[in-house]
Amino acid sequence: MIVDSTALPEQAVTAIVESAFQSAGQRCSALRCLYVQEDVADTIQDMLIGAMRELCMDAPWALHTDVGPLIDAQAQKQICAYVEHARASARVLFQLDPPKNGYFVPPVLIRVDSIADLEREVFGPVLHIATFKSSELDRVISDINDTGYGLTFGLQTRIDDRVQHVSERIKAGNIYINRNQIGAIVGSQPFGGTGLSGTGPKAGGPLYLSRFRKLETVDASGSFDSVMSLTDLKTAIKVEHTPQKIHKSILPGPTGELNQISRHARAPFLCMGPGSRRGKDPSGGRQSIRRPCYHCYGRFNAKRFDQPQWHFRRYLLGKPHAKTRHRPSTGRSHRRNPSAPYRLAKRRIRARRTASLRRYNRSWRQCRAPR
Repeated sequence: MIVDSTALPEQAVTAIVESAFQSAGQRCSALRCLYVQEDVADTIQDMLIGAMRELCMDAPWALHTDVGPLIDAQAQKQICAYVEHARASARVLFQLDPPKNGYFVPPVLIRVDSIADLEREVFGPVLHIATFKSSELDRVISDINDTGYGLTFGLQTRIDDRVQHVSERIKAGNIYINRNQIGAIVGSQPFGGTGLSGTGPKAGGPLYLSRFRKLETVDASGSFDSVMSLTDLKTAIKVEHTPQKIHKSILPGPTGELNQISRHARAPFLCMGPGSRRGKDPSGGRQSIRRPCYHCYGRFNAKRFDQPQWHFRRYLLGKPHAKTRHRPSTGRSHRRNPSAPYRLAKRRIRARRTASLRRYNRSWRQCRAPR
């Protein structure tokens, strides 16, 4: 969730507490990371801590309960260990006192620099808070999108242009403006994520029921002996990346609330055939997967689809692979030269890339050879 300087503090704090701590934070749509503009960060933080002090932890069937227990002892142990690790780094800003009995974890507020500091999702009443300058809004949006996950997103602002600016750039399945980001209503707020948070039909939306129908089987039999040149392949991909028309519609909802659903075209999917060099297995069938054409994808393995995708993105389109944080094992201590294990890891990574490039070039020459 992003809170700018124009947001109503009382409304924003109410939405934050509901999104982060209802159901003890055990919702897939719960708020995990909060960005607050520096101009109002101190005010929002003081009001948020004051609201957290008023939360009541008790049995979930009691009407006065605000925060209930966690699902089991293992979840309690893992989240408590995470909070203690943050406390050792002096990043815990506030935490309530836990009850004596039950699998309770008190709501806690932890300071972070950005959402990139979150290595994993903490499925409990744990809220991370970061600050940003007004000129850094686009950077914040990029950091959120770079995580790859996009289920729910909240925005607290009173500027209509900012609502449009953020909504067009954020990659999330459900975007909530000036309200909490939990409790989607069937028929009014179809629920579903994008990216690593899911790309299927939204539950409770107009397209959900159609996914339970039995679709007609498409016959894809035919010849795959033709070979597309690299230039034609790049041209075809460029055409497919042309932005498609966005379909927007208004869904019913309570008075004073606007519920809008947008349908975007999916990104193109490239499926490569086995090519003309197809051998035959002992049973008489064709090895369309185990003996593919190396013309564009390199070695195509149905069990590891990420490998041909990596070849395609790096060597044909000239785009780097998705950012990966390499964590080399140190082996021994290397007291004399602390940077030795990192240099060793770099050499190994460079060697793997060189070997992969050699395999790619060799397969390219084989496919371009006269038939």
